[in-house]
Amino acid sequence: MGTMSARGRRLPLIVVVLLLIGAAVAGFWLTSPGRADGSVAGGQLPLLSLTFNPAACPKAANIPAQGWDYPQAAATVEGWVARRNVVRTRVHGWSLWAALNQVVQGEPLWRNWCTSTQAYPYQYDPSASAKARPATGDGLASLGARRAALTAASDPSINLAGPSYPVPSAPARCVIPTKTGSTLRDGPSFANNTDILVAGVIYNPIAYASIVNQQLNVKKTLNGTPLTGPNRIGNVELAPGSVVLKPMMWPVKATGYTALPVWTGKQQDGGRYAGYERKDIWNRAVAVTPDRAGGPSIVKVQLPLTGVKRPDGTLWGANTYDAQVVGLDRFYAYKPDVGSLDPCDKAILDQSANAAYGRSFRSGDYLVMVAMHIATKEQPAWTFQSVYWSDRPNEGANSADRPPLPAARGPWRNYLMAATYGIPEASYGGRPPVWGVHFNPYIELAAGHPISTNCMNCHMRGAFVPTGSSGNATYLTTKNTDDPGPIGVLAPNNPIFADLVKTDFQWSLPNRAGTPPPPRRAGAGGAGARK
Repeated sequence: MGTMSARGRRLPLIVVVLLLIGAAVAGFWLTSPGRADGSVAGGQLPLLSLTFNPAACPKAANIPAQGWDYPQAAATVEGWVARRNVVRTRVHGWSLWAALNQVVQGEPLWRNWCTSTQAYPYQYDPSASAKARPATGDGLASLGARRAALTAASDPSINLAGPSYPVPSAPARCVIPTKTGSTLRDGPSFANNTDILVAGVIYNPIAYASIVNQQLNVKKTLNGTPLTGPNRIGNVELAPGSVVLKPMMWPVKATGYTALPVWTGKQQDGGRYAGYERKDIWNRAVAVTPDRAGGPSIVKVQLPLTGVKRPDGTLWGANTYDAQVVGLDRFYAYKPDVGSLDPCDKAILDQSANAAYGRSFRSGDYLVMVAMHIATKEQPAWTFQSVYWSDRPNEGANSADRPPLPAARGPWRNYLMAATYGIPEASYGGRPPVWGVHFNPYIELAAGHPISTNCMNCHMRGAFVPTGSSGNATYLTTKNTDDPGPIGVLAPNNPIFADLVKTDFQWSLPNRAGTPPPPRRAGAGGAGARK
């Protein structure tokens, strides 16, 4: 992807269209923090000036405004929530998922958007590069490092201790030390999830412009946000029309069969980590192959989990399955050009492939989409839908309300979807209402969250701890009596957020904002410079 420098040339037509869309969407006023009951109050913040730099993601295109139920006005979405119209929210979520994967300029629409590496150029703070970073507020090195730090810092009921994966051989610039060893730096295209899943954090043009134009990728900006109101809570916001994605992909070798555990809908985790490595919970797998012609329908496959260790330090060991064979056509899949990959991206793929099938990622291997978080700012409290692949996509509650979409292409129907827009479930037994259990098994469970978790509750907790603030990571624990727990209705002005800067349901802001390097003195290091 291109650099962020301005270019002195005429904008192509698609960029002009994007700027018009961004200006129209930015015409909605940003709204204030919500009410104590978890709904969002009216109010106004200054209008953002959104100028999308086309050099950052030159092929970026927004979701088409026709045929995909998008965009919806905030009042419309809030009306669905007020009327508890779950079906309508799910129809909208399915439409978004299908739209994002329609081919634009030769690729799925979302793959032309900007990555977190582009949005957060100061993520790897040079002043902290030689030491491990704390759990919040200081730009941790990767998704996996943040996961480990949060597990150590917070309540076991929210973050459960999970496995550790070995770091492959990689160039020194791609490896960052941590308290327990090392982790991989995010690449230009992929984010390090420290396990088999190949992650990303992806922004549409409006979300990207919101971050860059407001300098929300700089810790000084977050530190300078005023703490206001009765609970001294600061707030930063992305513009209406922002879309943020977290795709998760699984490696598939070029020949033979690759094991992929599939979620079977377990409801209990026994208070322990419940990720895909646990065969007692993920007791079924498929065997993915690029070549289905004339082969068997059931084969024995192994997930080697090479070098993977349990929380107690012992080796996890391989899982073996009698698995149904499925082809690549059942997934959104693509073949990365290994020869052109940045070394840090290649290291992430190697870490993934080593655990999935016991060797490095090679030319000819594939990535298949197994999960994606989709968050859209069509209401101030965002919409959350999260899809995941299934070999039985027409079974269970997460298959419901899939609409007919004649224009949709590709295997979008082979995925299940959890969705949460802030509709409280009815209270029972005198207990307060909850948002309920809505999660993505490949994302939340692999991140160490329990089965009883909720996407909106988790993202509502996104916050930055200002320097010198009394706020700390205890807001991530249920030990605080004001905390409603991981599926409860969590209001934006809950006292657990006191002395914190809330980051508009975004974890990427507090976890990736960094410090720009100091400007170079004129002539420093150049010809004739004095020492």
